[in-house]
Amino acid sequence: MPASFYERACAYHWKSDFDKVIADLGTAIALRPDWSPYYELRGAFRIAKKDYSGGRADLLTAVRLHPGDAAAKFEDWPKTKLTADDLRHGERQVEQMLKDRPAMAAFGEKAATLRQWAMRKFAGEDLGKKIIWDASTPESESSAENIPPSEGKPGRIRLRARQRSWWVSNDDRVCEDLWSDAVFELYNVTNGERFGQLERDASAGKLSKQEFATRAVTIESRAAEKLRKHSPNPSLAGSIAGN
Repeated sequence: MPASFYERACAYHWKSDFDKVIADLGTAIALRPDWSPYYELRGAFRIAKKDYSGGRADLLTAVRLHPGDAAAKFEDWPKTKLTADDLRHGERQVEQMLKDRPAMAAFGEKAATLRQWAMRKFAGEDLGKKIIWDASTPESESSAENIPPSEGKPGRIRLRARQRSWWVSNDDRVCEDLWSDAVFELYNVTNGERFGQLERDASAGKLSKQEFATRAVTIESRAAEKLRKHSPNPSLAGSIAGN
């Protein structure tokens, strides 16, 4: 049964044996080639192993096999006209981010399109307000976080410079991991008002704990869908992979 190989792949994941994860997912795919989650997971692990072309192919297949996938309909860019001042702000934020997290500059000009994309997000393309790069370490336990705009203060994103988890040593993070977090947070910072309304509704007793958790996951999953769209997109991750 393909599910058995999928479950064993998940067990190998916790042991950080990515080769066996990929092998078992390959078997699961052979047994059920129409099931998109197997391709998506294998694609993620192939990318983690620096097999960018294989990972990109798996992610594209996952989207193709799931017609309702939000990633299949995600917006093209650039989508909003920005002023010269906005763009200068965005460029300064990206330059400072690469200076503070030098691993993000590892691919040089191959990542130029990705840097331009990030510049537009910092400039306020999605939020309608400028976003700031914050070099301080995230206050949460996560590898990255965003602080939505409030009381005249701009929104910010933060990226942890070093790994912090119980199964990974405290090593410097690599380019791909940092950029993945940066893209996610540049999307997720736009959800600040939604999260704020959610918290207000919960405080007013309008939501149960289960409803609050479900809606919070739904809001954040939108940023994840956008990230997935750009993972296989040749204009972004593909430019890093050298395709």
